[in-house]
Amino acid sequence: MGYTLPDKTAHDWFDQLKTPFDQIWDDIQSAGTGTPKVRVGTYAEMLAYASPYNGLGWLCTDEDSYYKYSTAISGWVLIGSKISSLLVDFLAAATLTDARDELEVYSKDETDAKDQAIAAAVLGAGNISGMAISPKDVDEVTLESGSLDVDGSNYVFPGFDFDVDAAFGGGLTATTFFAIYINPSSISGNIASSDLKVLATLPRWDATKKGWYHPTNTTWRCPIEKGWIVWANSANEIARFVCDGVSWELMSPEHIVLLNTGSPAATLTALNGALNLGVQFFSILQLYFGGAAGAAYLQVLDGDAVALAAGAFAVYGNVTVSSRVVVPTGVAGGYKYMVTGAPTAAQVHFRGFFLPKF
Repeated sequence: MGYTLPDKTAHDWFDQLKTPFDQIWDDIQSAGTGTPKVRVGTYAEMLAYASPYNGLGWLCTDEDSYYKYSTAISGWVLIGSKISSLLVDFLAAATLTDARDELEVYSKDETDAKDQAIAAAVLGAGNISGMAISPKDVDEVTLESGSLDVDGSNYVFPGFDFDVDAAFGGGLTATTFFAIYINPSSISGNIASSDLKVLATLPRWDATKKGWYHPTNTTWRCPIEKGWIVWANSANEIARFVCDGVSWELMSPEHIVLLNTGSPAATLTALNGALNLGVQFFSILQLYFGGAAGAAYLQVLDGDAVALAAGAFAVYGNVTVSSRVVVPTGVAGGYKYMVTGAPTAAQVHFRGFFLPKF
């Protein structure tokens, strides 16, 4: 008998197999579509059926369990053999073994596609959970388990210690920020350490994907909103830092000097930042200043400021070490600063930043 075979390239091809399976059942059970192979009914129906003892398997629904078991087995062996033949035809395979192998691939692809579609629909683009970062030693960080969307597909991250220096190729460049990226093209199953890339190129926000991605390798995601960034200090080692899910901050005595001068500018002057993410973000600075008490002060503003404004972030004369202050950057990550009065020195140190959220 010929069967109505679905298109195996269709996304829901496995669901469509119900139609030929139903045809197989009808062919086996009903005398109207061919020679019956097995029947299901009561004992009385079996006796009333013409030629009941011609070798057919008959499943009596009102007989004892052993009888039902033995006759059911004979019936389902026949059904199974016909389904096996169907799969060989359906998959255009040379043997049943080939058909089973191919079916396993199709089934996995179908399941993975549906799981990813469901996860994407529920979690949405850019979703991320867990995956916190903390320093382990001068070369390694600890990345906690979690899950996230990378370029439209959802992945599980099992968590592990990661050698940043080795992944970069050995010898981190001193006084440089490095971002840790996930490259989806090499992922097989869960994300592994071999799927991570370490680069001095910092990510940019992708509004469509709702995540931070490499500016040219645009499928590589950097979970910078979870703090996946490190600073290599002057000893070419990972500087100690703390990331609490809200902010990323260097631990003393680590710091990044942005300004250190005995002759600070008396007019609004550009000051390069430590971190350029292509958007404004809140940075954590520490200011140092020398000058006559109450007669001089240092002000630091975002890099896009055009003039001093009331409430600008400032530290006044004779303050040798300020408390940390939160200052927004410019779009390029920089600042502007100026002093008044007769200062003797001015310093601006970058200590960290608040994890960017969109």
